[in-house]
Amino acid sequence: MNVFVTGATGFIGRRLVDKLIKKGYQVTALVRRKDPDLPSRVNIVEGDILNINSYMSSQSNYDCLFHLAAYISFDPKDKDKIMHINGDATVNLLYVAKKWGIKKIVFVSSASTIGFSDSKEVLIDETASYNTKLINNSPYMASKVFAEKAAINLSNKQHIVIVNPSTVYGPDDWTLNSGTLIKKVYESKILPVPSGIANVVDVDDVVDGIIAASLKGRTGERYILGGYNLTFKEMFSQVSNVLNKQPLMIPMMPLFRFPLSMSAGLIGKLLNSRIITPQVINNMFSYRNLSNKKARNELGWTPKYSFKDSVKRAWKFYRDNKLI
Repeated sequence: MNVFVTGATGFIGRRLVDKLIKKGYQVTALVRRKDPDLPSRVNIVEGDILNINSYMSSQSNYDCLFHLAAYISFDPKDKDKIMHINGDATVNLLYVAKKWGIKKIVFVSSASTIGFSDSKEVLIDETASYNTKLINNSPYMASKVFAEKAAINLSNKQHIVIVNPSTVYGPDDWTLNSGTLIKKVYESKILPVPSGIANVVDVDDVVDGIIAASLKGRTGERYILGGYNLTFKEMFSQVSNVLNKQPLMIPMMPLFRFPLSMSAGLIGKLLNSRIITPQVINNMFSYRNLSNKKARNELGWTPKYSFKDSVKRAWKFYRDNKLI
């Protein structure tokens, strides 16, 4: 099978490319730089996802498009950039895919578009309506919702499947996206523990879900690729055990939500971080209890790695590459 991949040098994208090659796929990757760190068997198309003309002429009878390219930032100052890369560029890419006559498209979105549960006990799934308040407060979520709506609208003319990974852990996380939490546990003697719940999943489980979606996914449908719903206390405890670190954990009840989110805003500005924002801290007091039932039933997908295993794999990668 001949496939076209965007975001091939990213956290999930690199693992996907490796898996596709092992399965015997012919892989072409759209990249921005001349010498990407990709296997030699990957065909390289140098271009910018924001510029259709830079890659449109690379048509080569592709059977499937895997669209993973995205800009990850939760900083409202980056709103225009986020919307252009995650929103507008996705719409343009879908247009090009139709011109190329690609039979199947898998768009890798985010579980952030699913929103949050109403309580600790309630699971939320793909039938949840988009939350306008959350969208207005998160440019990243807004960009992914915009792209999802465009994909769903086009899915009656093109075979487009959407997958929604939750928070991804594992090796090849060069930018310490999810690794920020692991780094925090490693460096802290006192650790505030928010009262919320998050869903976590291993990077290689996500890759398996993406491939399964290309083979079995129904057009216009979303599939949550989420592994385990864990409280932040459970997450921090498991990370601490793997790292052999035992910081003093201080439970943060919901009443701490506002002061901590304000502190995060100041820290984010001082560190010039696009990850540490008030909205991100607010989310840590919410309940992202996700159901992966649909992916299990329709894609035959089952996560293989426990959270502890994912952290072990990620920790080895960070240490081997001196990232932490």
